Amino acid sequence: MKKITAILTAIVLLLSVSPAFCEDNEHEIVISQIFVPNYPAPHVDEAEAVADDYFDDAVFAGDSIVSSLEMYGQFTNAEFVSKIGLSPSAAANFHEFETPDNPKATFAEAIAYHKPKKVYLLLGSNGLDKKLSGDVILEYTDMLSTITTLLPETIIYVLGTPPMTKGKMAKYKNCSPGRYRVFNEELLKLCGEFNIYYLDIYGLVKNKNGYLNTKYSAGDGLHFNRDGCELVAEYIKKHAVPYDTGAPAVTAEPPTDTEE
Repeated sequence: MKKITAILTAIVLLLSVSPAFCEDNEHEIVISQIFVPNYPAPHVDEAEAVADDYFDDAVFAGDSIVSSLEMYGQFTNAEFVSKIGLSPSAAANFHEFETPDNPKATFAEAIAYHKPKKVYLLLGSNGLDKKLSGDVILEYTDMLSTITTLLPETIIYVLGTPPMTKGKMAKYKNCSPGRYRVFNEELLKLCGEFNIYYLDIYGLVKNKNGYLNTKYSAGDGLHFNRDGCELVAEYIKKHAVPYDTGAPAVTAEPPTDTEE
């Protein structure tokens, strides 16, 4: 009887510990190793627009909203890695891309193939339409961990996820402007944890009620028109971090004030 009791106790302990163990190891945050003096992540202050050659070694990656930037001729010297309907979950887990040396590459591998010094990510629209913001944040975390593992010394910018227009959002059950607001607030915090940069495209294109401003909509309630793409491109150019002053975070720490 004592042996049975001991076995049952051990099983109970394992059941109580195992979930916590899994939770600690899932959704790991892999910190970017880039530290740029005077540019602490995740915020980037507005400054004079950078020249076009800043994007010679950049990759813009994400869903079909990223494709809109390419379609309207923005950042023509950059590389684009995008796919219609791509969600953070698919970006983290699926082999849906093709590179010259890998016919079944992941999203992160397709980005890393170009050996970029800067990466601009825009994802979330395919996810927030049906899932809670917290669930999409966890998927985004997994995707970012993969990218920062492959590109530890690349400057990474996350573009805030834009909302849909009121008419478009009404087609999705339980979807609301509040979901996008909360998601972008959490995304900003997540960027800080990863030591990467957040660009507030969400705040740039929404109206006072939290929907996509119709003057930037391509007509489908989701994608940007030419005016929207040009607005976003100009914002990106005015919120840029100088790469050549960067150093690995493990060897260059920001100065701290100490009291005697």
